[in-house]
Amino acid sequence: MNKKKDLKKAYTTLYQLKNQQVIRLATEKMPVIEFTKDMEAPFALGKVTKPYGTERMWRGKERADIYLLNLETGAKEKIRTGVQARIELSPTGAYAYWYHPEDSCWYTYSTQHKKEFRLTTPDQFIAWNEEQDVPDFPYPHGAAGWTKEDKELLVYDRYDLWKVDPEGKSWPVNLTRNGRTERITYRRVSLDKEEKYIDLTQEQLLIGFHEESKGYGYYQTNLAAPRVPQTLIAGAYKLRPPVKAKNADAVIYSIETFETYPDLLLTNIRFSKSIPVIDGFRQQEKINWGTAEWITWLSLDGIPLEGVLYKPENFDPAGKYPLLVNFYERNSETLYDYRMPEPHRSTIDYHFYTSNGYVVFNPDIRYKEGYPGESCFNSVMPGIAAVVAKGYIDEKAIGAQGHSWGGYQVAYLATRTHLFAAIESGAPVVNMFSAYGGIRWETGLNRSF
Repeated sequence: MNKKKDLKKAYTTLYQLKNQQVIRLATEKMPVIEFTKDMEAPFALGKVTKPYGTERMWRGKERADIYLLNLETGAKEKIRTGVQARIELSPTGAYAYWYHPEDSCWYTYSTQHKKEFRLTTPDQFIAWNEEQDVPDFPYPHGAAGWTKEDKELLVYDRYDLWKVDPEGKSWPVNLTRNGRTERITYRRVSLDKEEKYIDLTQEQLLIGFHEESKGYGYYQTNLAAPRVPQTLIAGAYKLRPPVKAKNADAVIYSIETFETYPDLLLTNIRFSKSIPVIDGFRQQEKINWGTAEWITWLSLDGIPLEGVLYKPENFDPAGKYPLLVNFYERNSETLYDYRMPEPHRSTIDYHFYTSNGYVVFNPDIRYKEGYPGESCFNSVMPGIAAVVAKGYIDEKAIGAQGHSWGGYQVAYLATRTHLFAAIESGAPVVNMFSAYGGIRWETGLNRSF
């Protein structure tokens, strides 16, 4: 599968101008070399995965041996064996750092002292995805970056931003305070593309997602000490990270909902007054666009669930409408996402159906490990019942559509119920036994994983 690529492979090599010496860093055994962002640190990381290539086919995850490379001498030192983690270097190269999925903790390795440190423990804060419902170790929420001279590492939990000592000498500090209590997911916005460090003494811009309302906000804070971020703007809409002018107090951003086109707006860093830059909304004026509505129900397991219901723009609650159910894991947080009309290779375009008189339902699914089909049935079927109970759905005209993982689940639904008038299953695996020994598309890997 990779023969053509391997025949053209090149290997990263260092040329030292000072002593006119060539040092080959990458080799056939260690083909991947990773540097710091600005490539100014005296170290790089080398990654060796070949010993674990076959194992990857049943684990589904790639393990690697990690080497620390000295860019001045060319010397290399193995710092981790068979690790399943994404290891990176701090800006100065003082530390290699990573999140270890198997114990849900953050670690560093001091390149000066040749010593490993555990920075967090599960009793300090929840650094992992606490909503993970698949049979695998939970993923982290990620790192925001480092402070000057690699003094502190900033990492996220589900809601807040934490300051962590790179050698674990002090307890992690919650810098945003109210994220978990108010269920606001704060994430820092970098306004400088060339930024190397996070300056805790400077005002920082955060984007926040309100888990209960599904709305967004921009917030300002100073991270030198823990404090509740100050709201700049927030509401029932979606915001994305803005872009700042390099040498001026000018910011471009957009506000969107399912019905509101994300036109670009010009403002200042305080978001005090906004000026429209474009008018893309006119493109949808002649389309029966539709509306998005947040709904809730209980699964057959008694779990509270959420979903989004999309109705035609000229919706009449006294009428009867065909219903199309489309889903993939959980999507209720996309309530305010603007959906651009476009053709898809194996999933539906919501506007095509709402403009042709359909109601579209996108329900969340909560999984019980080992029972994905049953979990889908237990989540989706009572959700459909909740929609039908509203009185405007034609019960003889309900369809379902899913792609890939969603395709597997709608195929499963076809074996459990006669509710649907039609089901379209895109790119599904419907026979796990035959798929087990197959070859995964484009990877060359056996599908046993």
